[in-house]
Amino acid sequence: VLQQALKALTVHHDMLRAVVKDDHLFVRPADTRIMLAEHPLTDGETIDAACDTVIAQMDMATALFAPTLIHTSTDHLLFLAAHHAIVDGVSWRVLMEDLETACQQLSSGKPVTLPAKTNSYSDYVDALYSYRDSDALRQETSYWERQQKLLLSMPTSDGKNLNRHFVRTTVAMTAADTKAFATARLAPFNADVNDLLLTAVGRSYCRMTGATALSVNLEGHGREPMDTPLYIDRTVGWFTSVYPVVIESLTGDARHDLRTVKETLHRIS
Repeated sequence: VLQQALKALTVHHDMLRAVVKDDHLFVRPADTRIMLAEHPLTDGETIDAACDTVIAQMDMATALFAPTLIHTSTDHLLFLAAHHAIVDGVSWRVLMEDLETACQQLSSGKPVTLPAKTNSYSDYVDALYSYRDSDALRQETSYWERQQKLLLSMPTSDGKNLNRHFVRTTVAMTAADTKAFATARLAPFNADVNDLLLTAVGRSYCRMTGATALSVNLEGHGREPMDTPLYIDRTVGWFTSVYPVVIESLTGDARHDLRTVKETLHRIS
């Protein structure tokens, strides 16, 4: 049942059949079989170690998707490994829902019927190239040019200096602080949790360094509308967008810094 469900999944979602050839993603035909591998745990081997082994053995020229059944003395665990080039967070949700649907249908003796396919990843790539040259994007040029100037004006480290020292600091909030943070009344400030988190990061950074500005890379799900109408809510692929943001004029005053961060982020959206 599991092998048949995975076959239905790889037929339905093109990117699961992708491989890398000559530094390009290439999607193999729909009849390509991706077999379910099996990995019995050896003496002393942990499940985490078995998962690491599956990942290490992946060959990008052969497959970017490696479904594996890990056998323990008491359980049989399905581990799905997929290269980041073919999936993002939304993709995993779609894949889990479709795999569960296919398994339930097959177990009931029914043929696999998955929700209708949306536009392909190839369609999205074509639309992205078109958007790159569009008037809509050109209207944002002045904003991104200013961001570039700000980034270039900020102090940077010498990436080739191999004698640099790094320190990792790990912090954790107590249960009480976490509850207070999650239930904070942000409506009066017209802010959300992301605004609050980035304000905390900016204030911490400025307190440590004495700087008044912070540059960060933010991520989006990357499925925002473009000029070309696309339906990609159920399309598997890597859509994640990354963009630079410079938070300026941080003063150390909590209310002022929250307002600065909020206005900066909301200006982008």
